[in-house]
Amino acid sequence: MTRLSDPAGFPVLWLCGPPGAGKTTVAWRLYRELRDAGAAVGYVDVDQLGMCYPESEADPGRYRLKLRNLAAVVAAQRDHGAHGLIVSGVTDPAGGPEATAVPGAAVTTVGLRADFDRLWERITARGGSAPPEAAVRREAALLDASSTGDVVDTTDLTVDEVTDRVRRRWPQPPPSEPPLGGDAEAGGGPPGAVLWLCGAPGAGASTIGFAAYLRLVASETCAFLDLGQLGFGPARPDDADGHRLAARTVAGLWPRFGVAGARRLVMVGRAGDAAALGRYRAALSVTRLTVCRLDVSPETLRDRISARVGGAGWPEPGNPWRHHAPSEVPGAVEAAVARNETLRRSGFGDFSVDANGDVAAVAAAVVSGWAGTA
Repeated sequence: MTRLSDPAGFPVLWLCGPPGAGKTTVAWRLYRELRDAGAAVGYVDVDQLGMCYPESEADPGRYRLKLRNLAAVVAAQRDHGAHGLIVSGVTDPAGGPEATAVPGAAVTTVGLRADFDRLWERITARGGSAPPEAAVRREAALLDASSTGDVVDTTDLTVDEVTDRVRRRWPQPPPSEPPLGGDAEAGGGPPGAVLWLCGAPGAGASTIGFAAYLRLVASETCAFLDLGQLGFGPARPDDADGHRLAARTVAGLWPRFGVAGARRLVMVGRAGDAAALGRYRAALSVTRLTVCRLDVSPETLRDRISARVGGAGWPEPGNPWRHHAPSEVPGAVEAAVARNETLRRSGFGDFSVDANGDVAAVAAAVVSGWAGTA
C-alpha cells in the first residue's frame, strides 16, 4: 500500500485504476459493509468533484481541482462525525505519488487493474455509451506502467473477493460516536448564481440537470454537483436524507469551483423540505440560490422508474432501484406520485418546469426559467 500526506491525518482509502477495474463497485461495497457494521465512514467518487468546464489549460483533466475539492470533502466528513473516507476514481497517471496527496489526510492508495479483455467486457456490459476502446486500452496500459504501491488484479476475482483484499489493506475506522455539531457555518463563494434542480424520485433531475449544465458550459464556466453523491457519510438519525452532509460539503466546494473560474453551479437532487433548503441557502450564503422543481405526470414517473429498475442510466452508487424487482415498480411509482403532488401543493421552489417532454427541451426550459429569475 502507499501512504501519503500526514500519517496522523484523517484516514482516506483511495481506490484507483482504469475504467472497468471495479473501483466504484468495490468502494461502494466496502462503504456499505463498514457503515452497516457501525463504522463512522464516508464515501465519495472523486469524478463527482471535477465537473467544471471549460477546464483550465493549466489543469488538463481537472486533477488538481479534484484534489482541492477532495480536501473540502474530507473536512466536511470529519465535521459530520466520520473517522474515515473511502474514495474511488481515476488519478493523474502522470502525477506520481503527489496525485493522491490530500492536505490533512493520511491517504492509503490501492490500485485495481484487470486484463484489457476483462476491462472491456465489463464496460460494454454496463450498457449505454462506452468510451472509445483505443482510449481505454491506452489508459489501462499507462496506469499499469505507472502504478506504485499496492495493486489488486481483479481479472479473475469476484466483487466479494476484491472487497475482502482491499479491506485488509486499510485499518477499519472506529465505530460511530454521537453526532458532532449541527449544520455547516455560513459559506462564501464567488459572485454568481446557483441552481438547485430537484423533484420527486424518478423526476429525472440528474439527467435533465446535466443536460442543462452542458448547455451552459457552451458559453460560460459552470460547475455541476449531484447532491445525492455528496451525502454518503456515517449513519446519523438527524440526516437520514443526506442533505445536512451534502450542504456542508457544498459550502466547501463552491468557493473552490470559483477559483477554477466558475460563476454558475447546477446542483441536482431529490427535493428536501424547508429545513434542507435553509441549509443550502446558509451554505451558499452570499451566492444567490434559485430552486427549480420538476413537475412530472404519473405516466412519466412510471416509465422513468421502470427504466431505472431495468438498468437504464449510469451505474449510480446508492441507486435506490438497482435491486428492485419489476413487481416493486408500482409501489415505487405510487410513492413518487404522492411526493410529486406534495411538492406541487406546497409550491416548493422558485419556479417549476413541466418535465414530461424530451430531455433537451426540458433542459432548455430550465435554463430559460433560471435566466428569467435573475
